[in-house]
Amino acid sequence: MADDPEKNETVSWSTAKLANVLCVSTRRVQQLADDGVVKKIGHGKYDLAASIQGYIEFVKAQGQPKDEDAKGLEKEKIRLTKARADEAELKLTILRGDAVLMPDVEALIAEEYGSLRQGLSQYPAKVASKVSLMTEAAEVQAFLTDELEETLGALTADQPDGRKPETRSLDGLEDEDDSTGDS
Repeated sequence: MADDPEKNETVSWSTAKLANVLCVSTRRVQQLADDGVVKKIGHGKYDLAASIQGYIEFVKAQGQPKDEDAKGLEKEKIRLTKARADEAELKLTILRGDAVLMPDVEALIAEEYGSLRQGLSQYPAKVASKVSLMTEAAEVQAFLTDELEETLGALTADQPDGRKPETRSLDGLEDEDDSTGDS
């Protein structure tokens, strides 16, 4: 079987012609040759078929992200989507009253602590004169217990109808939604 002469024949084109066909400058053709994209067969001469095929593959590769980059980008998109969903769920939980922000809890604890401190600091003066008139230990104990319960009654957090920390708005967070451009 004889070799087909057309298959072995190399069509040689000049730098200018190849640049014209590829819609690039002659300098770009030379750069592509240096990079091994187009096939140079002599000074200023290029294998037309091999050069066009190489250039097509080069252009295809430019449009395709690297596997690692594509996977990394996809992971980042998934992470961002999950973070946004978590944030929305947290905001909804807070707005429903199922969770509260720490500053709101701290403010209520500070108020309760202040009430307790004030009540206990007044306790000795409040009970001293009355206790001095009592002679029975059981009577003194009952009186002190009642007065202490009255002082502790000022604390509301441990009572079913008492004040609880509450967060019903997310100050400063509502404006963030507007900045994402989702309007």
